[in-house]
Amino acid sequence: AVIQAVLRAAAGRGLGSAPGDRVLFGGTSAGGRGAMVHLDYVRGMLGPAGKNVEVLGVLDSPLWIDIQPFSKSFIGFDNITSKVHSYIQNPHLDDLCVARNPGAEWRCMFGQYRMPFLRTPYIVYASQYDAYQLGNNVGHEPVTGAERAYAEEFARRTRKLVGQLKADWKPAPVQAGRVTQNAVFSWACYNHAVSTWSEGFDKLFCTGKKVTEHEALDRFMGSGVDGGALE
Repeated sequence: AVIQAVLRAAAGRGLGSAPGDRVLFGGTSAGGRGAMVHLDYVRGMLGPAGKNVEVLGVLDSPLWIDIQPFSKSFIGFDNITSKVHSYIQNPHLDDLCVARNPGAEWRCMFGQYRMPFLRTPYIVYASQYDAYQLGNNVGHEPVTGAERAYAEEFARRTRKLVGQLKADWKPAPVQAGRVTQNAVFSWACYNHAVSTWSEGFDKLFCTGKKVTEHEALDRFMGSGVDGGALE
């Protein structure tokens, strides 16, 4: 209701009054997961103005991976998401996702399971060694051999998933703008949601392609999307 009210207010101030307007809809960490859930519904929430608005998703660190925690004291992100789903009535779970997950509709709020159903063009930032997920799943930054092996398996699953998101991308049949592709930015870093600070967004990079998150976003928003960067 809050998101729709904000979007309708923007439309009331002229957003979408003529073709060519663009909305970047996104967030970081928990905000990224929320934006993921609502992204495909943004144009509809804009009302009649939506037909003139290009909506693009900018999703930083929403990609929770369904993996058994290394630490026995952590209940797991699957259980957390299931409990949140039981507490709220979220109308934006995507009908196809719900149909594919009968009895486990919480998955439609969980990155690994929901991202493949998105049809609005987006860029997703997903660290292969996501510090928030590994920090909770392990209990701290991985140090021992067993913990590092766990982190490597987590990274392998992340790389596989973002590769599938690119390979299986199917945009919505009607787009209001020129960007019709999704993009992934997945680096081999131990960090999380770094777009919230200027150094992380504008200057930080890992080994490999040496592309910053800002540069990746510029490429995505331009006319020639190269699919993002995977280190």
